[in-house]
Amino acid sequence: MSNQGRIRKPGYHVISIKLRSNNRSGPTAYTDILKLINEKRIIVPTRGDEAMIFRTQFQTEIENVDVLYGSLAKFTRISKDKWIDMDRLEAVDGPEIPSNLFPNLRDFNYVFVPSIHRFAFARSISPSMVKKFLTTAVKEVIGTDEQHEVDIQLSRDGIEMIRTAQKIMRISFELSYSNNDLTSDFTALLDSEYRNMNAGKVFTNFDQGGPDGLNLENKTLKGLLDLSQNNGTAVARILDSDNHVRKVKTEDYPETVTAEGKTDEVIRSSLVHRLIAKFGV
Repeated sequence: MSNQGRIRKPGYHVISIKLRSNNRSGPTAYTDILKLINEKRIIVPTRGDEAMIFRTQFQTEIENVDVLYGSLAKFTRISKDKWIDMDRLEAVDGPEIPSNLFPNLRDFNYVFVPSIHRFAFARSISPSMVKKFLTTAVKEVIGTDEQHEVDIQLSRDGIEMIRTAQKIMRISFELSYSNNDLTSDFTALLDSEYRNMNAGKVFTNFDQGGPDGLNLENKTLKGLLDLSQNNGTAVARILDSDNHVRKVKTEDYPETVTAEGKTDEVIRSSLVHRLIAKFGV
């Protein structure tokens, strides 16, 4: 039965891809990178025997905005090692399987908007798996003199959990500079400082200096937390409102962008509009 008469509201997680290059920049560079990953049919092992590949990719314009979209496939790679015969409990050679066939295919829709370098994908797949796929695949198609960062867009939930803690005993940040899409003046200043020092990745730790914990109102701490939402991660050891010591990883709280429509085309258009409204400069 067709679903075209029913309004659907699928959710998508989002990843930011950032290219650092002296040779190219802008939407065309990002479009070329994603197209090359597809054209080269790059397969990336993601977890255990699972791997991912772009199965389909199409290019279109949505209200003068270039967009790539298609299907991201997850499948199982068959091991060439010995198999076991469960009747005899003996090691045996596995059956002959054509080298181009792989089982357990699952497809996930994706949309990439090069102008804001955001890759949105169905939230039914783990963001960490997609991050690993893109991190590895992008590296395989860019120049040896180019670098890149791939970050999961995070919601405010994990950050607010840290900010509203009774006490922060320790916090660690892994950060990369942004593509100038920040709103907070101080966060933008921190970002600019990292960029000016030519830092690709920034790793920094803060431990409490006394029994009261870290100062939750400190401008630097707030700025780093804000920067981590779109450009990295934070991991904190806190005392929560129930007096429980817990570890909070902001990467466990990915952002969800919800699209809406009756058809795939309308949903795709809705998603692009919401991505631009949320992440556009």
